[in-house]
Amino acid sequence: MACKAWHLALLAACLLHSTALAQRTSSGGTASSSRSGGSFRATAPPPPRAGSSSRGEDSNSGSGGFVTTLSGGGNSDPVMYGFAGRAFNFMGDSGKIYNIISTLNIQVSMKLKLAQMWDHNGTNMEAIGFMYRNYKVLVSLDAKEDVVVTAQGRTLKVKNMAKHYAWRFDDGAYIQTTWERYKPGLGNTVTIETDVLKMTIWQTPAGIVDEGGMILGAWLNFGLSLETPPANGLMHGIVGGTYDRFIMGETAVSDPKSQLYLPPDGAFHGRYKEEEYEMADHWDTTFRANLFGVQNPFSQTQQQGRSNLEIDAPQGAFPAFARACFLCAATPSGHTF
Repeated sequence: MACKAWHLALLAACLLHSTALAQRTSSGGTASSSRSGGSFRATAPPPPRAGSSSRGEDSNSGSGGFVTTLSGGGNSDPVMYGFAGRAFNFMGDSGKIYNIISTLNIQVSMKLKLAQMWDHNGTNMEAIGFMYRNYKVLVSLDAKEDVVVTAQGRTLKVKNMAKHYAWRFDDGAYIQTTWERYKPGLGNTVTIETDVLKMTIWQTPAGIVDEGGMILGAWLNFGLSLETPPANGLMHGIVGGTYDRFIMGETAVSDPKSQLYLPPDGAFHGRYKEEEYEMADHWDTTFRANLFGVQNPFSQTQQQGRSNLEIDAPQGAFPAFARACFLCAATPSGHTF
């Protein structure tokens, strides 16, 4: 009964979200040209529930809860759950690339595409770029909406069995890409794993029918698992910017007097403006919110203060999870990130 009630609640949330999005549909078919000054309020599904897991991994239960330390999720026009566990809506424009995570050594980006639904236009993801040091992986949808994976510019070949591609740096750091066409619970999935961050990217294939009978095209979704604090203790990006709220805890996030206060309005409250996360391409390092390759953005005193915050964080706080998907009710359950 609890599972049935949750699904009914999620369906109601999606219907409310569709109604709100209809207000910003443009005659030209763009994803966001008719916004009303950023006043759009997302109706996201409830945050995943914390629980316990022997390995600290993120596993989706049938009731929509996550049995982990922390986790996250999202819905239509990507609504995301950040590392602090709060849901927010990121509007974005179709055809543009935005930064998801930016640290000294890691750059993660997404390209949005138009999502035409029965009564409105939205956006979902058609490509995700992952750069660790000088190693680049791009997961995208081709013209036929099939998944294409390139590593260091070389197109990888898909196999019926899981295929692993690994690279280890001289200092022991590594990056491994695993492509599984038939991963249980997710389907066509690419997992990119480093010693700091693990990212699971999965495809929702074309053929999903929305509430108005519109047949939707394919799109990409992702889950993130932050295994350790990032280099310099700093992380920017649409999702990465929630790291500060994660290490400061719920008290700071809920206190209106705190600089990290997050109003419960479902809106995106980033350190930078939306357009300042926009990238020229998946490997751009010149946009305003960039941290990739930036060695010393803070003074030594400020840096030590951030390190102390991470040391004082509750034991077992890592890994921390975040997630984003489009029409999450239509994605498989029972998977782990």
